[in-house]
Amino acid sequence: IAGNKFTMPSSDVTVKAIFEADAPTTYTVTVQNDGNGTASASPATAAAGTEITLSTTANSGYHFKEWQVVSGTVSIAGNKFTMPSSDVTVKAIFEENAPETYTVTVQNDGNGSGTATPATAAAGTEITLSATANSGYHFKEWQVVSGTVTITDNKFTMPASNVTVKAIFEENAPETYTVSFDANGGSVTPERAETNSEGKLDSLPTPTRSDYAFNGWYTAVSGGTKITTSTVFSENTTVYAHWTYTGGSSGGGGSSGGGGAALTKTVTIKDSANGKVTVDSAYADEGDTVTLIVEPDKGYTLETLIVTDKNGDELKLKDKGNGKYTFTMPASKVTIKATFMEDNSMLNFFVDVPADAYYYDAVLWAAENGITGGVDDTHFAPNAPCTRAQIVTFLWRAAGCPEPENVSSFADVSADAYYAKAMAWAVENGITTGTGDGTTFSPNATCTRAQAMTFIYRSEQAQGGGMQGAWMFQNPFSDVDLENYYGEAVMWAVANGVTGGTTATTFSPNNGCTRAQIVTFLFRSTK
Repeated sequence: IAGNKFTMPSSDVTVKAIFEADAPTTYTVTVQNDGNGTASASPATAAAGTEITLSTTANSGYHFKEWQVVSGTVSIAGNKFTMPSSDVTVKAIFEENAPETYTVTVQNDGNGSGTATPATAAAGTEITLSATANSGYHFKEWQVVSGTVTITDNKFTMPASNVTVKAIFEENAPETYTVSFDANGGSVTPERAETNSEGKLDSLPTPTRSDYAFNGWYTAVSGGTKITTSTVFSENTTVYAHWTYTGGSSGGGGSSGGGGAALTKTVTIKDSANGKVTVDSAYADEGDTVTLIVEPDKGYTLETLIVTDKNGDELKLKDKGNGKYTFTMPASKVTIKATFMEDNSMLNFFVDVPADAYYYDAVLWAAENGITGGVDDTHFAPNAPCTRAQIVTFLWRAAGCPEPENVSSFADVSADAYYAKAMAWAVENGITTGTGDGTTFSPNATCTRAQAMTFIYRSEQAQGGGMQGAWMFQNPFSDVDLENYYGEAVMWAVANGVTGGTTATTFSPNNGCTRAQIVTFLFRSTK
């Protein structure tokens, strides 16, 4: 029988038709992911009724959250489902790991108590300290027992390590003291006053002197420290009035204390909130060039700067850049008034970077110079882990995005990855050699402190910077072996103010870095 046909022989023929069951219809499982990990199905093609097993692998810094059914009618339980009579598409959803938290321990010297809020927090969190003194004592200062932090106005930014601080109290002055007022050529009433139980004066008298303006009370006839109602006295003290001559012209020269020739012109700066203005000389003659230095407080910027003569007429200012302004002294004294407003520069970039954050200036620099964008249009995610791909990209952009000669040869770096050129440039310049046996780069792994210092240091060397040989710097860290690949880089970073240790004696080279920390390291390395 060929092709369902045969030739009839010279005899009867009996044939039998044999049938078999059709092969079952198979359907396909398509597995998607949200970009923060990978996923697969086994088997990926199967007949209806087959049990399908799903599996996932999260990127560094993430963990698997759930499966979403994109198409098809299935119920996923324990990463398994039964194949229906149709194709199925599922999607693996991952979420970011909660940031690692660290603890603030507050000690005291037995004369009061202190607290930290919050007491446990992620790196980059603002910690507020408070202290309550026992009766007969007052709070003096905070001491940092362990951890690398700077306490300003009872606040500090949490580093990526535990911190211990100690509240120091001192005993209130047991008695009052007499402060005598020397009018230094003028007259004053009263001529002396007693301090209160805190060693301070409740008020200060105002002396008078013909043709002179009173500048304040000081601890010396000329120079010294200015006295205010916040000054604490620990013994009987004489303070002296300082004066500025305001009478008629006498040909230049002068003194703030009442002796010598009187000054002909005076520059007066009014107090300003949220910033200050200083002058190269408080005294000037007609025609002199006077230089002003404007210094806004952190988070503020100059709004107005006005210089007026004795008639209230405004003088012309020249902007010299870097906060410096000049004007020509008229034939009268002048008054300077500045106002400052909140600097909303960061609002053009990221809403999660507060003005008082330690990384504010670094993130602003990075955003303005195209070093990095945010995780979305309005967020920088300062506490999110910084990956190896990200730091190499930041370095490449800081170097001006030079075109590499070759493409990356790493198996886990695709040619169309956003960091592909940066990676190739880094390899060509000896900034990295990859991970493992050198065939991979691990772009999504969190960059460690050791790796960060090494990348930044090698980038500096590639551009002619860094330490090119032996250095004279004592290694303070018990966990940094100078023979290790990152030893010289860590010493360079500490010596140049790029970073310090996590404590006075440890560097924690294997700790992961956040985006805020990496950008801050880069910013400091450019200073």
